Amino acid sequence: MDNLENKEEIKTIQPSRRIFGKIFTIIAYIVVFALGYQMATISYTKEFGNVSGMTISKMNKIEKIVKENYYKGYDRDKLYDYAESFMVYGLEDPFSYYLDEDGQEEFKENIEGNYVGVGITLTPGENGEILVIAPFDGSPASEAGIMKNDIITKVNGTAYSYAEVDKAIELMKGKPGEEVNLEIKRGNDEIFNVNLKKAEIVYKSVTAEKLEDNIVYVRISRFDLNTFDDFVKELSALEITEETELILDLRDNPGGTVVSAVAIADLFIDEGVIVTEDYKNKKDIVEKATDGHIKMSYPFVILTNESSASASEIVSGALKDHKKAVLIGEKTFGKGLINQAFPLDNESSIVLSVAQYETPDGTKIHGVGISPDVEIPFDYQKSILTLDKKDDIQLIGAIEYIKGKQAEPEEKTE
Repeated sequence: MDNLENKEEIKTIQPSRRIFGKIFTIIAYIVVFALGYQMATISYTKEFGNVSGMTISKMNKIEKIVKENYYKGYDRDKLYDYAESFMVYGLEDPFSYYLDEDGQEEFKENIEGNYVGVGITLTPGENGEILVIAPFDGSPASEAGIMKNDIITKVNGTAYSYAEVDKAIELMKGKPGEEVNLEIKRGNDEIFNVNLKKAEIVYKSVTAEKLEDNIVYVRISRFDLNTFDDFVKELSALEITEETELILDLRDNPGGTVVSAVAIADLFIDEGVIVTEDYKNKKDIVEKATDGHIKMSYPFVILTNESSASASEIVSGALKDHKKAVLIGEKTFGKGLINQAFPLDNESSIVLSVAQYETPDGTKIHGVGISPDVEIPFDYQKSILTLDKKDDIQLIGAIEYIKGKQAEPEEKTE
């Protein structure tokens, strides 16, 4: 009897152990699944960041369709290169863009001011075309008569939009003496071809001359790393005095480095803010003038037009707000953004608009531009770079302003 009771007890205990074993197994599976899911999530996040699984799935689906149906072979890496580049273009900011290896080299060359090519500055047109801002002084493009607002429709017979500008630029660069053919659209109707010989562009961004009496004319065609030194050398050679009247020509100047623009503005300002860089996720940067300035006649004249952009507008805005210069000509372009390059790897990087800038009085000029103090519209047919001074009504207006200023009686203090 006792044995039977013990057996019954054993029977009632054994099922409980089996259930416990199953529960333990289920828990183990749950833990393994959870750990696996977590590791997969970490791996996915590390690989794709915040990209949704749906987007990755769609990209893989596109590649699968291409692989199975596209009529010829293709470069898989290029598919994903374009995916990367158009991710940046999706910002719909023409000043933010993706750089491949060749693009990085050109970005560096543009800052340093030395390369082999045709010497031309480009920007996106209203309809995505390759639009000419301005050819460089003395470049093959300038000598061939290419002008601002020309549209490059084809390079060596192949059509390109600005989305493919890197390919177009690659064809326009190369070795000295190589030829490149550009199809140019000018205005609504005129289309023509021009052959250019590539040349070593040892870019000089500053030219200067004495026009008459004590009037000095200085043109800055862009702001690169050498611009400040070149500017100081040119002014020193012209022996600037307290009676010197300066005309600083920033027309058709597409911009360049902020450091050069700030340094040049600082030459004319004793104290105060030159420019404020307004960032989203970090403290604003305020560039201030240092002690001392060039002793000359103030206010001097800055010539501007609709192609005076970016760094040109930093200089123009600072000197206008500090009443060191009057602007004559036309409203500036309105590119009030600071751009910065971010490397992705050794072969690619992206350039992003990282901040807006404000002129000393707190004005944000992006998309607006800076209005001149004296407006002189000028629909010239030639480029400013090749325009004869006797036909340059904006320059003539600047000279007349200076002579009128000189003729005004000085205020007397008692």
